[in-house]
Amino acid sequence: MRHKLPTNEKIVTLGSTPVNCSCCRGAGSDDINHIFVTGDFAKYIWEWFAAPCGVYHNQTYIRDILHSWWGMETKNEVHKLILQAEPIVVCWNLWKNRCAARYGGKQSSIARVKFLITKDIYHLITTVYSYIQWPANWHEMIKIIELCKQDIRIWQVSWEKPPQNILKLNTDGSALNNPGKIGGGGILRDHMGELVYAFTIPFGNGSNNQAETLAASHGIEWCLQHGYKKIVLEVDSELLMKWLQLTAKPPWQLQQSIQELINLTRQLELFNCQHTFREANSTTDLLSKRSHKTDIVQHYYTVQQLPAIAKGSYLLERMGISHFRRKKLKRIKRPP
Repeated sequence: MRHKLPTNEKIVTLGSTPVNCSCCRGAGSDDINHIFVTGDFAKYIWEWFAAPCGVYHNQTYIRDILHSWWGMETKNEVHKLILQAEPIVVCWNLWKNRCAARYGGKQSSIARVKFLITKDIYHLITTVYSYIQWPANWHEMIKIIELCKQDIRIWQVSWEKPPQNILKLNTDGSALNNPGKIGGGGILRDHMGELVYAFTIPFGNGSNNQAETLAASHGIEWCLQHGYKKIVLEVDSELLMKWLQLTAKPPWQLQQSIQELINLTRQLELFNCQHTFREANSTTDLLSKRSHKTDIVQHYYTVQQLPAIAKGSYLLERMGISHFRRKKLKRIKRPP
């Protein structure tokens, strides 16, 4: 905002004399930090709204205030919304108060600014969460927001066997950081769920999407080399599935890798790519994470060769044991 708003920082560059602020009782410089952060008026407003949220206000720059609000741990979606929106709403109303006092002939008013900020936040949450009756008082509003619980959806997911004469290839990528050290893993099974081939492979450095793509490429290439031409590829990356189905365009960094993978799939007699949830892809997930502990490709052709942790997951999937997927929904439940 510096040099963008008509404050002292800007007007002195135009040859004008710096002026005092119009918001505080005492004389203060009409600059960005004073209007929004360090002035007596701004300090009082920030402390009044920050205290109920547990945000400690002792900053001297706007960016520090934003970091303190946006870096707070959130308890639910509505709490996250408030912590993100509140500093913006406060700054906007501090600026409106300053302009009303300087150009509109109005007196700077703490009560008016508090009311307008509360009104804006109240309007925001009643619009987004209209099915909940919210109090118009700021302190009461925050108490209820912090006690709200998110709805959780729970459903069963499991690995499903492919049709007869078709093999299912599950692959996954793993990245320690994004970007960072990456690797992949995969497992090929028949219609009985029996292991045909599994692998763990390091890829060096890259992104998580690159790891997903390269893991799938390695698996498909192995199938072609060993004469398996009817493959169902199952991944937990919706992006990769959409790229292979040509319903989405990959980023330019991955276009060559994706095209190479598509060219491999076109050599198969039958190919289908489908999405699965991470919980139903746990064996592959464990194999991909193991890639960070090796510098060479690890090949597995029997159950006994599998790493112990992946072996247990594989046996559970072959038996059809379900996993439970939990997902927080954006819908909020008001506390009793």
